[in-house]
Amino acid sequence: MRKRLGCRLVLVVAAVVCVVIGLSGQALAAPFYAGNYRLPGYGVKADITTPSSMPTVTGGVAFNFVSNYDYGQYLQVGWVQGDGMTRAPDGIYWPTVPTSYEESRCNGNYFEVQYSAQQLNYTRTYEVVHIGSGTWQGIISSTPRYSFGPFTTPTQVEALTELAVSSQPHTRAAFTSVQYKGLYSYMPFNQNYERADNPPYASFSSYSNYTCYNGM
Repeated sequence: MRKRLGCRLVLVVAAVVCVVIGLSGQALAAPFYAGNYRLPGYGVKADITTPSSMPTVTGGVAFNFVSNYDYGQYLQVGWVQGDGMTRAPDGIYWPTVPTSYEESRCNGNYFEVQYSAQQLNYTRTYEVVHIGSGTWQGIISSTPRYSFGPFTTPTQVEALTELAVSSQPHTRAAFTSVQYKGLYSYMPFNQNYERADNPPYASFSSYSNYTCYNGM
C-alpha cells in the first residue's frame, strides 16, 4: 500500500515538473534578433516606423526598440506587438496591435509599461539616454518617460528587432536616423555590428538606416 502511494506521488511530482519545465522553456526560449548596435555610447535614438499593413503575430512577441545593454541589464523603448496569449514577466499581456512601450531590467527589478498604439505606416522617435550618475531615461516622441539606474556608463547601445518565445511572429520595422550619443552630441551609428538571425531578417542601406522584418 505504501509502495503504491509512493508511486502515485512520484508520478504526480513528475507531471508537475514536466509542466513547469514546459512553461519555463517557453518563457526562457532564446530570442532572435536583427539590427545594429554601437559600443560604447551615452545614449541611442532612432525613428522607428510601423509597416503599412497589420503584422500577423502568432506564437510569441515582436519588439522593435532602442536600448542600452549592461551585462544583462537594460532600458528600452520602442513598439511591441504580441499574439494575445504571451505575457510580460510582470503578468501583463503584450498588446495585439503595435504599441509604444518601455521595459527595464535593473538591479534585479523588472518594469514594463505600455503606452498608446502606434498606427500603421507611422513613425515615432524613440530614445534611451544617460541623464547623469548612471541613470538612463526613456523618451518617446520627445516626451520623457521613466528613468532607471545605475547602469555602467557609457555602455553598449542598440537599435534592434527581437522575436521572443519563437521565431514565428511577423513584423516589419524601418529604423532610420539611428544615432548614438557621445559625451555631448548625437552622431550616426558608425560601427559594423550588424546582425540578422534569419529570422528576423534585415536589409541595410547603411549602419544607421535599415529595415528589420519577418514574414512581411
